[in-house]
Amino acid sequence: MVGLNSQVLIVLLLLLWGNSSHRVVACNQKDQLSLLIFKQGIKNSSDKLSSWSSDIDCCAWEGVQCDNITGRVTKLDLGNSFQPRDLQDLSGSAFEFDLSPDWMPPFQLHDLDLSNTIQDENFWSFVANIQDLTLSNNSIRGDLSEVTFENCFSLKLDYNNFTGGLPNISARAYHVDVSHNSLLGPTSTLCQEKNNEYWWSYVDVSYNLLTGPLPYCLEDWTNAYYISFGNNKLTGEIPLDLSNLKILRFMNLENNEFSGAMRTIIPPRLQVMLLSSNQLVGNIPQQLCNLSLLHILDLSHNKFLGPIPQCVRNMTALADDVSISFDP
Repeated sequence: MVGLNSQVLIVLLLLLWGNSSHRVVACNQKDQLSLLIFKQGIKNSSDKLSSWSSDIDCCAWEGVQCDNITGRVTKLDLGNSFQPRDLQDLSGSAFEFDLSPDWMPPFQLHDLDLSNTIQDENFWSFVANIQDLTLSNNSIRGDLSEVTFENCFSLKLDYNNFTGGLPNISARAYHVDVSHNSLLGPTSTLCQEKNNEYWWSYVDVSYNLLTGPLPYCLEDWTNAYYISFGNNKLTGEIPLDLSNLKILRFMNLENNEFSGAMRTIIPPRLQVMLLSSNQLVGNIPQQLCNLSLLHILDLSHNKFLGPIPQCVRNMTALADDVSISFDP
């Protein structure tokens, strides 16, 4: 009889343990209240955030993710849920905020996606601490020169109305896209980190108003496979040695004011090299013949002299009709 009771007790304990391991932790009440305040600051949120109700646990709200152990909110993904079919439809689907730029949530967000959702809004100070930040395709205003993204691993601020200089960005970030804004000044801000390995693999600062030379630390971006500085007002010569960028596949420096001869040691795995519309002079280097993976080469609208190397005409990769993707 004792043995039977022991077996029953063990079964009950196992059932209780199983139920507790699958127990859903309720949303933190402070987090829920803060998100309701956030919703109140959105003028046209009734349809898009209909699940955001005090009667529903906030961890079950659309676009909200919580930590399974603590119940604290860790992610807001409101971009993909409400992305318009056409960017021209953005004004009809965008959030209209009446929220203070100094609003600060009580929780620590790790991920925030508000792409294609915001029109004509100021930059919020709290987002600088987010690890994965996506605010692409909005009309957000603000001076980024005083902002530091020290905890960010992925920063997507492209297609906005940001001004000022480039922000301070942690060397641990692997994805940086601040293209299609109105950022001014030098690129040296990208070299603020000292004695650190740059994790950056994707860097796009194209379509801004940046001036001066390329960042002096460019040769240290050994993890980069995609860099784009095109369509700025950059000057000076292209660095002599980029051989450290062994995995670089895409390099866009077009539509700037780079000058001097093209003597750069080009990364061996380059597939796309865009250098058009600059002021480069001299001969087209023979080392292009060593780029066996090169698919797209644009050297037009420069001041090169002499013949085109015969090997360039014979490069089979340039003739291949292939689709090249560099999506992050």
